[in-house]
Amino acid sequence: MSRRALWLPAAVAGVLALRLLAAGHLGLAADEAYYWTWSERLAWGYYDHPPGVAGVIAAGTALLGDTERGVRAAGLVLQAAAALALIPAGRDRPLLALLLLGSPLLFLGGMIASPDVPLLSAWGLALAAAHRRRPAAMGLAIGAALLSKLTAWILWPCIALSWPSKRDWRLYAAGALALAVAAPSLIWNARHGWIAYGFQLRHGLVAERELPGLGGLLEYLGAQAGLLNPLLLVAAIACWIRGPRDLWWWSSLLPFAAFGAASALGHSEPNWAAPAFLSVFVMLSRAGGWPRRLSWWGGW
Repeated sequence: MSRRALWLPAAVAGVLALRLLAAGHLGLAADEAYYWTWSERLAWGYYDHPPGVAGVIAAGTALLGDTERGVRAAGLVLQAAAALALIPAGRDRPLLALLLLGSPLLFLGGMIASPDVPLLSAWGLALAAAHRRRPAAMGLAIGAALLSKLTAWILWPCIALSWPSKRDWRLYAAGALALAVAAPSLIWNARHGWIAYGFQLRHGLVAERELPGLGGLLEYLGAQAGLLNPLLLVAAIACWIRGPRDLWWWSSLLPFAAFGAASALGHSEPNWAAPAFLSVFVMLSRAGGWPRRLSWWGGW
């Protein structure tokens, strides 16, 4: 491997080492402690989420013990793997590496052992597999995303809408494989009265709202601008208007719009749209002109 090709794994490894170091010096958040208790009694489902975060924490603590670093380590490694898989999909790879590795949402938010960590990792791996037209890997990764958070149900439609041929049996085989991977969690929920789905529905569309309708939507957009970065959001809007309508276009715009609609109808958390940011970053790295230049400014 040439020196020029070594920069990517070196950059990802360096960021991973820094995050692992910091992970051992930060006290656990309340949610992390809550998910840690799940990992001590593994099951195929829990009251408000699928089992992905519990499995990830259990893997880390098995290797590093019941410590802050142990709770977070496996999730950080998964995120590094997803970054390594996604960055080659960008045309401007240094820009994409800057956005993926330096984004406050991913760098800092990804430090917290939450369902978003396995979700973002599996989501990124699924998109990388879809970009390379590897349906088996894609199906496994989508299934892993479904085992991480219920918002992952929007992932397969995002990929399907961008697939070259809707008659390609491999697309549907990947979807079937994803369902097979997620089946134990679905069966667990069915046996427990769909408790996790019921919780998220009550928490989402039918929850009481302080800012219904347009107010809720504006609150959501403001939160996304804060999480993503206003400059990057402007660049992303330009890319959504210009196209092309490829994998990155669909898998960024569709979740962003769907959760925006949810914010107007009921309630959505700002982090629900976080997986869309992965595709936003890839899309920006493939853009030209002023959106690309604006992305560099936003990345720094």
